[in-house]
Amino acid sequence: MFPWESAYSGVETCPLWAATGVREQHINGDISIAIWQEYLMRKDVQWLNDTGYPILVGVADFWVSRVTVTDDGVAHIYDVIPPDEYADNVDDSIYTNYVARVALLAAVEASAILGVNCLACSTYQSLADRILLIFDSVLQIHPEYTGYDGRLIKQADVVLLSFPLG
Repeated sequence: MFPWESAYSGVETCPLWAATGVREQHINGDISIAIWQEYLMRKDVQWLNDTGYPILVGVADFWVSRVTVTDDGVAHIYDVIPPDEYADNVDDSIYTNYVARVALLAAVEASAILGVNCLACSTYQSLADRILLIFDSVLQIHPEYTGYDGRLIKQADVVLLSFPLG
């Protein structure tokens, strides 16, 4: 897991009393998205191979370790803090789940571009396909997380799905 706050050393420096350092795990997906966007912009296959791909696979492996697949085959990410730091210990944050999905798919796509024999790619693809992206069909919205009740939001997690995530 990438640190939420770090010093020059790269070591997590978030105070131990702050849950953000442990549960704002969306930062891992955010980093994968940045890596993938860098590749898409530059189309530098050598950079992707040497620098980007190891990060993409490492983050995908992180998500494999974090996702819980229930008996119904749905993949969940439990106990996180989304970008909205007012929400703690939530399940299936729409933002966190979405960036995890994108991170898993970026590793699969990068493997194909590089022609790498990615043994874990079938797992990445399967989890990406099964990650719950909650949607309220009555209100026609993505709630911020499972059980979201309309309370005040510190940061616009759902808005981030449109931009910059497209």
